[in-house]
Amino acid sequence: MTILAPHHLVPLLIVGEADQDVPSGSLRVHSVDGVGKEAQRLVNLGLLSCKLYVRTPNHLKNERATAGLEEDSLMVRAISSIKDAAPTMRVGTEVCACAYHSAGECVLLSGSGIDDAATHDLVSRMAVLHADAGADVVVAGLTHGDSIRAIRAALDDAGHGNVDVMGSLQLRSGFYAPYRKLMGTEPEAGETFRSHLPPEQVDVVLAKAKELIEEGATSLSIQPALVGMSIVPQLRRSVDVPLAAYSVSTELNLVRGDGPDLWLASGREAILAEYFSALINAGADQVQTYVAGDLASWLIGQTRDAATV
Repeated sequence: MTILAPHHLVPLLIVGEADQDVPSGSLRVHSVDGVGKEAQRLVNLGLLSCKLYVRTPNHLKNERATAGLEEDSLMVRAISSIKDAAPTMRVGTEVCACAYHSAGECVLLSGSGIDDAATHDLVSRMAVLHADAGADVVVAGLTHGDSIRAIRAALDDAGHGNVDVMGSLQLRSGFYAPYRKLMGTEPEAGETFRSHLPPEQVDVVLAKAKELIEEGATSLSIQPALVGMSIVPQLRRSVDVPLAAYSVSTELNLVRGDGPDLWLASGREAILAEYFSALINAGADQVQTYVAGDLASWLIGQTRDAATV
């Protein structure tokens, strides 16, 4: 039985412009400067890596998601801020159109369908831009076919063979709603182009996992962790790459309670620790969560208290 420790936790960090650096329910938005300070705190708590998201202002979004390719984009500045403040922290980034797309889509569209060439070009260029800024891992947030293959080829061609690519197994779920509302990424076309996987069809999820690895993924994440909890052991037996269980914000809300001004409510840490321990012992190598830092601090306190008994 593995005991949950800070190094099992990967913080999910949302970055916005300065005036967005305020708590928002269970999702906290950091400024570019603030995320660097947060990274320092996390490293001091024993956390080894993080994953970044950006909250792009609506006026910068368009149907081609071009804001994601700006050399001084919010993501690029956030990566640099973390690397300057905490050089040892491994930084993962979300590579997907949705944060920059005016209709909230993960892909680029042409007529009534997906523009494969444009989508692959977008995510490939985005991945190289993030790697140039110092990203250690790029996470292919979209599940569209051959995206990872395109990203891997682009990184290799740009001299970033050491940058890992994580594939994302996104299960069909209503748990994504609070995040989408905060980030302004609610797709106008619903789930039509998102290709989320049916959690009740485990064979489909396992087949997708193997497909992503064949395309070049060096690790995988599955989300929402609660919805996919029964799939984690089967994934562990089926694939031989690091596996992350991604605990989305709604899972945190279920434990946290309904107080809108709360972050990690006192007394809830033990419940989250039990849940995340179960995910680790089911086969996940790490748990990605918005409260990694606060929970790590609590775990350290528990260890310290036990040592003094």
